[in-house]
Amino acid sequence: DLFEEGSITNVLTSLVGNVFGFKALRHLRLEDIRFPLAFIKTCMGPPNGIQVERDRMNKYGRPLLGCTIKPKLGLSGKNYGRVVYECLRGGLDFTKDDENNNSQPFQRWQNRFEFVAEAVKLAEQETGEKKGHYLNCTAATPEEMYERAEFAKELGQPIIMHDYITGGFTANTGLAKWCRKNGILLHIHRAMHAVIDRHPKHGIHFRVLAKCLRLSGGDQLHTGTVVGKLEGEIINSQPFQRWQNRFEFVAEAVKLAEQETGEKKGHYLNCTAATPEEMYERAEFAKELGQPIIMHDYITGGFTANTGLAKWCRKNGILLHIHRAMHAVIDRHPKHGIHFRVLAKCLRLSGGDQLHTGTVVGKLEGE
Repeated sequence: DLFEEGSITNVLTSLVGNVFGFKALRHLRLEDIRFPLAFIKTCMGPPNGIQVERDRMNKYGRPLLGCTIKPKLGLSGKNYGRVVYECLRGGLDFTKDDENNNSQPFQRWQNRFEFVAEAVKLAEQETGEKKGHYLNCTAATPEEMYERAEFAKELGQPIIMHDYITGGFTANTGLAKWCRKNGILLHIHRAMHAVIDRHPKHGIHFRVLAKCLRLSGGDQLHTGTVVGKLEGEIINSQPFQRWQNRFEFVAEAVKLAEQETGEKKGHYLNCTAATPEEMYERAEFAKELGQPIIMHDYITGGFTANTGLAKWCRKNGILLHIHRAMHAVIDRHPKHGIHFRVLAKCLRLSGGDQLHTGTVVGKLEGE
């Protein structure tokens, strides 16, 4: 009852949101986690699964062979498509976008998607085999992410891709549900994982991140290679207190306090949720109740969801308070990770009117 059903965002916020920042602890590492079966049943899991992928590709009895297109950045859409064609024509089953290939000025995503679809189709015609390319749908907002996924579907592509740590579990769960509904395979990249899992004495082991992804949703997970350059607190909507129920009673309490004091009052209603759709639903309900401010966990929820919510807030005239749950997993260790000033600057660009920064004294460590 302590966790919102189907929300990995809420689980991480609750389990690792603040404890890594306690000043009494010098090091802390989450090595493994076992989820109760009752919670697992509320999560969707992989949209399709391995067998569906093999059936769709008509390839059995061997590993599927693919590669990432290089150079990762800088090619025009046309030249990028040419490289995809040459790889698939040469015998690969799949090619994929690099994790940071989103929609830069030298290669807008629509242009890349169209040339890639053309390359895949030509390679299939010449080889007589089913081919595919992992089109990266990671974007600044959930709306843009879904737009890219829809366009990939219109082009007849069998698989898309998402950066689940930088994009966030909220966006990832929403995209996984979309993929299941639309029959599209979902490849997951783990960009930024090493900030969290690399240090042996601090952070979260990758097996935990992988288990969380398994519940959030993904048919494939990028795990690195055996050899190479890479080394192998907040209430949301738990059974004891559903968000609608909390929002309504809070709105009633705020209104009563305003009437009795003659002052304007407010409450930071936490709209962090398992998917972007649920997040926006909560924000809309807060607006309907006349509440002036809402709240979001921008690290566990992810920058994609946060940027989308910030744009919604600007459009609807709602203030946005940002909580930093799970920040200490990333910024606590003095020799590894990302300093909180960087996370704060990224939040400044993503969007937020207020940022929870902890206290000068108290249970949490501070500078």
